[in-house]
Amino acid sequence: MDNNIIFTKNNPAYRALNHHLILLLDVDGNVIEDSDANFEHLYFIATQIRKAGNIRKMFRIDASTDLAKLAAEKSVLYGYSDTFDIREQPNPFYTNLPVVTLKLIPQDNKRLHGVVTPSGILPKTIEMSSGGILYLDNSQKVAGFNHTFFSPFSDRYKTPGHLLGLPVSELLSPTPQALQEEILSKTAPPFKLKMTTVCEFDTNNISAVRELKPCGGGTITCTADGFEWVAGNDESSYLVLPFRPDINTTDVAIHLNLKQESTDLPGVVFGDEAGPMLDYDFFGYRLGPDIKNKRMLLKKCGFVIAGCPLPITAFPATQQLTYFKSRDSFLVYKKEQRIFGFHDHDFLNRGTTLLTLFLRPGGRCVLKSIAVSVRPSDASVKNEQFMVKAGEGGHFFLINPFMSFHLNGQNGELSGYHLTEVTDLQTRLNSAEQRYRYLASRYERSKSQFIGSGKAASILKEKAERIAVTKVSVLLQGETGTGKEILARHIHSRSPYAKGPFIKVDCSVLPKTLMESQLFGHEKGAFTGAYHSHTGLFEQAEQGTLFLDEVGNLTHETQTKLLQFLQDFSIMRIGGTKPIQLDIRLIAASNANLSDMVSKGLFREDLYYRMAVVPIHLPPLRQRLDDLPELCREFIQEFSKSHHRNIVGITADGYKKLYAYSWPGNVRELRNVLERAVIFTSNGQIGTTDLDLKADQTLNTPLSTDNRKKKTPFELSREEALMLLVRYRGVIRDIADAIGVSRRTVYYGFKKLGINPNEVRKNPRKSNTIIV
Repeated sequence: MDNNIIFTKNNPAYRALNHHLILLLDVDGNVIEDSDANFEHLYFIATQIRKAGNIRKMFRIDASTDLAKLAAEKSVLYGYSDTFDIREQPNPFYTNLPVVTLKLIPQDNKRLHGVVTPSGILPKTIEMSSGGILYLDNSQKVAGFNHTFFSPFSDRYKTPGHLLGLPVSELLSPTPQALQEEILSKTAPPFKLKMTTVCEFDTNNISAVRELKPCGGGTITCTADGFEWVAGNDESSYLVLPFRPDINTTDVAIHLNLKQESTDLPGVVFGDEAGPMLDYDFFGYRLGPDIKNKRMLLKKCGFVIAGCPLPITAFPATQQLTYFKSRDSFLVYKKEQRIFGFHDHDFLNRGTTLLTLFLRPGGRCVLKSIAVSVRPSDASVKNEQFMVKAGEGGHFFLINPFMSFHLNGQNGELSGYHLTEVTDLQTRLNSAEQRYRYLASRYERSKSQFIGSGKAASILKEKAERIAVTKVSVLLQGETGTGKEILARHIHSRSPYAKGPFIKVDCSVLPKTLMESQLFGHEKGAFTGAYHSHTGLFEQAEQGTLFLDEVGNLTHETQTKLLQFLQDFSIMRIGGTKPIQLDIRLIAASNANLSDMVSKGLFREDLYYRMAVVPIHLPPLRQRLDDLPELCREFIQEFSKSHHRNIVGITADGYKKLYAYSWPGNVRELRNVLERAVIFTSNGQIGTTDLDLKADQTLNTPLSTDNRKKKTPFELSREEALMLLVRYRGVIRDIADAIGVSRRTVYYGFKKLGINPNEVRKNPRKSNTIIV
């Protein structure tokens, strides 16, 4: 060893090799001695080699292979290991990639020198040892990982080695490639965007091109074909463009028009000034082709972070190449075809940057024109985290892509990912989201709950439950305030469209001149003042329910378009040329009698029958007084909470007053009356003095003497008969005295009206069967 200058530590040659591990071997490959491992990754390599004792196993060299011959041929050997423990347990690293290379150098007839060099994968793996580490080869199969990444799969796979070579789609959902493509697919190409040209150079502007002076070597010359740009043989040539965008807030497109016979392709740098020992891209991004290796590469701070095969190696004719930085994504287009794309979710925010074109050493390029166009970045676009689900046990990771390594051999490009486990955080987020959805659903169901358990309400709810699971159109009719919107929401919340929007349209307040545009939308320029395209309410209700209230107010033209929609469920925007297919549920409502409007020619008959596939009539409150206590309880509870009052209910006299009222405003009026009472009452219960009812609508006084003999049960309406029955708690004698007839006449009259007084006697506040 004393005669070996390589192992003399004071020798400059040794110091130049201190990033390698130097071995002294015999001709059979046994390790006689090794140099000190000054770096952490070299230390672990040395540990592995010492354990093996012979290089043949680690580098998979057959026993019959002559090592001296390999040394003479200057062959490079690749060291593989299924388990390479670069850290002490419990987090080893598993790979089928070459983790080291070995070059043999003859020493004498009995000894060899071996120079062991770690691949780039080891230093990076040590640097990112915390968290999960994953490497994928260019076919997107697992090529390396650590034990942290393996943990979620330990129940499914017996040993870590089973993961090596598996498609990443079997382990992660979605895959890193799917995440990339999803984000890039949302990025509109520069050709479809309104961008502003900020600087431009072409063959018609010879004086302007003199501003483009190459830096770092090379020349640029104006010729008849364009700008001939030639780089030096030893270093890249750079052209600094006279525009400095803010890379955080500006989208930038650099358009290059290249003449035929180009022997190389220029790239672009979004970076800073070059300094001593530093390149233009040291603190930025560098995007461009590597013609020699036929690849398009993206570098970040000098490290390759993405690449793809380059489909063009030469330009047989004039071609266009566009480099586009959009938000946090980088894309390259040949004409209008995307040939490269990468989204960097860990975007390097540098503020104002230089725009610099570069040409690799020895390159020659003929440019016909250079143009730079810009636009403000879309601030509404969310910079999404790379979140994946791993395994079947509900493990979640945030993925951070890091530099790719170009390894020798058959593996080609390698993509590396650092994974931070966020399972606990995601579990808590899921729990919070479920809690939120539960509370929201309770609130939504309370809004859409049709209150009442009397006979009339029960029939309505039974109908609603049956039609909710279908997609048929529904027509709701009834007086104002009977709860048509509540029943519509009730149907929506129990329908296949429950996850979609519920869009309410009050047709009575839509301006007739804008009604068609508001409902069906319009295209830009369809009429005077249509400066932008407009999405109508029908389109906004996609995958949900559209509720047309007071549908009788629609104009004749709008009725025609609504009929067309109900025929094929497609609409046409005003000024549009293509029908738009929609999947929505239509519920219409009207307080007017649409059949009467049809007979008068005010409403289309064919539209009426199209809408009224399932017609539902909502009775007024005076016909469902058996629901009054339940409605009162719900409303008092709601208003007590919203107005911070502690109201427990209504007194017996208060209920008598409510029962005796005719409720012309129906349930809506009841809500208003009870809300006022909750606000102004000074007691824990609402009494008669707290209930502000219209005096002329009550039945607190008996019918006048003049009317007693004039009105019999046969002449009373059903509503009047029911009010009397409820008011006098089913006591026929009292009713007969009130209207001046015999009890037999009252019984006969109620029988003709289908009213059963016995039910009121049993439960005067809840007469389920008095309405037949």
